[in-house]
Amino acid sequence: MQLSPIQLELFKHILKASESLQSDQVVYVSEYLGHLPFGVYHWLECAGVNISNHFPSDWQKADLIALEGLGCLVMLETWQNPDDQFDTKITYKVCLEVAL
Repeated sequence: MQLSPIQLELFKHILKASESLQSDQVVYVSEYLGHLPFGVYHWLECAGVNISNHFPSDWQKADLIALEGLGCLVMLETWQNPDDQFDTKITYKVCLEVAL
């Protein structure tokens, strides 16, 4: 399995953020704003900083799952709000030694 162009771009941004913020962990965060027309928002944080501002607009959680499947990310911890299925956090370790 190879990285799609979106996944490759995501991982390059993740690596750059990991290096510049000196952290080998990123956190996927999602939440529902609770009213229309706004839906579920999701983003990726590194050292508490939102790093997904420059991601392709059509990136999805499935892209992170694909990166995990290829060994680029390792899931460390998951959290789900028991009262809100859209309120989640998934912590990943960034595998800096992965060759692309």
